Amino acid sequence: MSPGYVKSDASVGARMELWQGGLKMLAQAPINGWGGGKSGTEYINWYQNLNDGRRYAGMVNGYLLVAAERGLPALYVLLFPFAFLISAGLSLPPRAFRLAVGGALGLLSFLISNFFSSLLVFKVFWWTMAALSAFPLFYLLKAGLNCAIRSFAFAVFACSAFCAVGYIAALQFCDGQIRKFSGFVRIQSDEKANPDRKIAVFVDKSVLGEYCGKTLRHAVALSAGNISVDVFRDGDYRELLNEVAGYDIVILCGNRASLSDDDVLQKSKIALLNPVGIPKTGRNRPLCSYLPGLDVFNQTEIWRRHFEKFNLKYRLIEYSSQQISAEELAKILDNDWGGLKKPL
Repeated sequence: MSPGYVKSDASVGARMELWQGGLKMLAQAPINGWGGGKSGTEYINWYQNLNDGRRYAGMVNGYLLVAAERGLPALYVLLFPFAFLISAGLSLPPRAFRLAVGGALGLLSFLISNFFSSLLVFKVFWWTMAALSAFPLFYLLKAGLNCAIRSFAFAVFACSAFCAVGYIAALQFCDGQIRKFSGFVRIQSDEKANPDRKIAVFVDKSVLGEYCGKTLRHAVALSAGNISVDVFRDGDYRELLNEVAGYDIVILCGNRASLSDDDVLQKSKIALLNPVGIPKTGRNRPLCSYLPGLDVFNQTEIWRRHFEKFNLKYRLIEYSSQQISAEELAKILDNDWGGLKKPL
């Protein structure tokens, strides 16, 4: 395969970008990962090119998939039995233990195939691997304790070296503009400079779309200022509210508007973005609120009356539906939060 073909083949190029994104994900969460079954979605959210609209379910690489989703300790535990049985099978005399050697070679071919596929996640292949493992394991019992000790030592070394090389490679692609913390992900417009403004966003897919992280990355890229955006998505929002101290503004999207009544936010600067639900009087008054100009579900009218009744500031986003675009969101991130009654 010529270098020119590799460069021109879109599928190969997309796979290379996907693997680079997987390494960046590994660099940010080497111990716990990003969550089971979420590697494709998280790659799209945080690392996919903003102009790329392709969808991925995983990493198309079994090792990157496990490491990115579950962390390097999980990958180590997964690979250890393979390394142990392959070492045991290949260390036995071929003529006397042909089935053991054949089973070890079968396991080795399975591991090699996972560099270009994600067969590790398919249970049907695990039954096949279990059958192949039976041969080297059976003959290992006959070979004695010394063979088992050598195979164990090799497995420890091989798995440690593989995970170490993977993590070192991941660090070479580490992206400082995206940082993962416990409970939230941080987007920085400039990774080297301190941000002029720190913003917290509690997301709702009805406002930011299915891939809220990608929408926010796009908005930060379009933003004129040097800002830092912490994105709160999953988990117990009531517990995450304890993390909002020190932000210049806290944006509550969609149905997260109900969090504005929480006591933890009493001294925070709150902005509501396309709020959903029934307004409550509450002790906490938002500094400013943004409502979609295209009122499909009559939510804008309900919230507008509420804001005017209590003399609260709001702005209409003209020609915008419940789901906001990155361009409109960038204007909000750059806003001075004055909250005038005029459209953006």
